[in-house]
Amino acid sequence: MVMEDGILITGYNLLIDQSSMSGESAPISIYEGRPFLLSGTKVQDGSAKMLVTTVGMKTEWGKLMDRLADTVEDETPLQVELSCYHYWEDRLAFVLLTFIVLTVGVLVEKVLLHELMKWSSSYAMTLLNYLVTAVTIIVVAVPEGLLLAVALSLAFAMKS
Repeated sequence: MVMEDGILITGYNLLIDQSSMSGESAPISIYEGRPFLLSGTKVQDGSAKMLVTTVGMKTEWGKLMDRLADTVEDETPLQVELSCYHYWEDRLAFVLLTFIVLTVGVLVEKVLLHELMKWSSSYAMTLLNYLVTAVTIIVVAVPEGLLLAVALSLAFAMKS
């Protein structure tokens, strides 16, 4: 195990497993053209002498551990969205406006055809599709609701 960061001085057939640092599963060959050794990595094969450049929390491994230890409990995107109540009011107003505009379009069509009192199931399905569209807008507005929006869309698609 390499315990500090350093630069290769001399070595023979040095293979380093850097999966703990970079996620790279294949061992990396260290030679004069690529002389950097990082702490937290494992020597798989070979031998070497190196010039130590940093130790302790100043190494790349130490910096990584420090960053992981300093994680602050940030709000999730959903919590941020829910904390902005006025933002939800804007979305709800947009959804209602969308549904009203689409419904008025159907009503204008019925008036122009002089069929305001004649309603068929196709118009009911059209209004239901407009309602689904409006609900989908508000669900998709929050990225976490995308799965729900897809599930609703698939459910209505299977029903039709």
